[in-house]
Amino acid sequence: MSFFGPFYGAYNIIALDKPAYHYVMLTGADRSYFWILSRTPQLPDPIKAQLLSQAKSMGFDTDKFIYVAQ
Repeated sequence: MSFFGPFYGAYNIIALDKPAYHYVMLTGADRSYFWILSRTPQLPDPIKAQLLSQAKSMGFDTDKFIYVAQ
């Protein structure tokens, strides 16, 4: 993934909506960052809860998760 010109970052997909590709959960190679990306402005609450639970079980501090207004 390229951010700005020569700056590149690796990422690992840790969850993916395979049937329709509506969302993906990513982490950096060294787990220094974590994202949930969605094709829609809002994820349904059950899906969001499931992804956050999975992230928490993997050791991510989900209390620090930043929600971006869409």
